[in-house]
Amino acid sequence: MIKKLLILGVVAGFCFTLMAQEAPSVGIGIKVGTPGPGIEIGMPFTPNIGGRLGLNYFTYSYDTTQEGIEYDADLTLFSLGALIDWHPTGGSFRVTGGLLYNGNEVTGKAKGDIKIGDTEYTDVEVKTTVDFDDISPYVGIGWDTSFGTEKQWGFICDLGIIYHGAPNVTLKATGAGIDPNDVKKEKEELEDNIEDFKLYPVITLGLIYKF
Repeated sequence: MIKKLLILGVVAGFCFTLMAQEAPSVGIGIKVGTPGPGIEIGMPFTPNIGGRLGLNYFTYSYDTTQEGIEYDADLTLFSLGALIDWHPTGGSFRVTGGLLYNGNEVTGKAKGDIKIGDTEYTDVEVKTTVDFDDISPYVGIGWDTSFGTEKQWGFICDLGIIYHGAPNVTLKATGAGIDPNDVKKEKEELEDNIEDFKLYPVITLGLIYKF
């Protein structure tokens, strides 16, 4: 709850600053990259400091095998970010930090004859979800060729890291005679396989228009 209130406070402060400016140089950016396609709104606060609010969203369906179970999986990339940019020289290069609401997750479903834990089961269904910390910090570097200039169009790029913590795994199995200990073991094995995936790389490219 505290983390959610913190990011809401950052967003509210950004919006208040935006409305308080008499003649803001607001930029709208469209970008693509590892967090999914996105859109952002940003503006300079000082000759060296700017801020951005961003939204990314993407979905993708695919097949995957985890611990011997063949899943029909769905990937969802969804994030809302509040970022502060520091331009050391007042030019395009920037160093960025901020917080994201992280809705990224993977869901999977498998049906049929499946080995769960140490036991082979007939005609069962397994559902699993992998998600991450709701509030995740971001740090990175990037470029905005329109910053500090009178240009209306610019090129934007970001390279950074999201720290989303160890993945959270839920696994449920339904069918006749399923041993809860097998479900628990299957869940733990899946957690062990992905527990080191605590960082998510960010690479984005896009265009910005200022008005």
